[in-house]
Amino acid sequence: MSWPVEELTYDVSTQLAGLEPLKNAAFSASCAERLMPLYQKFCVEQHWDHELQLREALSHAWNALREPSGVDHLEGAISRLEALVPHADDFDSPLITAAQDCAICTDLAVRWLLGRQALPSASPQYALEGIASAEAARRTGILSFGSTPDDEVAEKEILGLPAVQNELAYQRQDIETLLATREIADVAEEMCLRARGNAHR
Repeated sequence: MSWPVEELTYDVSTQLAGLEPLKNAAFSASCAERLMPLYQKFCVEQHWDHELQLREALSHAWNALREPSGVDHLEGAISRLEALVPHADDFDSPLITAAQDCAICTDLAVRWLLGRQALPSASPQYALEGIASAEAARRTGILSFGSTPDDEVAEKEILGLPAVQNELAYQRQDIETLLATREIADVAEEMCLRARGNAHR
């Protein structure tokens, strides 16, 4: 059984689908920013030497949201970002899913900024999956559960944890900010700083 992220993020995903690409980019960047400390921790623990590269890519995305001319720095980034996603088969780490999802949310932000195809539902689902998996692994050593009654109880407990519920609240807050603004450049800095302050550690 996989995490029911589609159900839990349905409202946010539906609202994102009605927003323009730059606002979807900002939402994706915010998700990635909150996951970044877990990616950095994964890099240190697993000697995965890509922390600075992903941080740079995400910083360029924020810069492009603040100032449209900054999008020039993102050309060619998509091919480089693929190499920054660690493969689960290569690592035995409770942070593997969160690290993957941080890189994926960064990639989605870049795709939105460059006008490439991306799904509005992807960022909220990946971000929530990353947090739920990290919390489950910390407490049980298991990234996700099966379909037995005991597994369903354990999953419900994980989904009720503050870190998971906080991520859902942060996503709703981002949507409220994006719905209330006309120009993304006016709120990009606010969203970036808020995401860093709300980052999962």
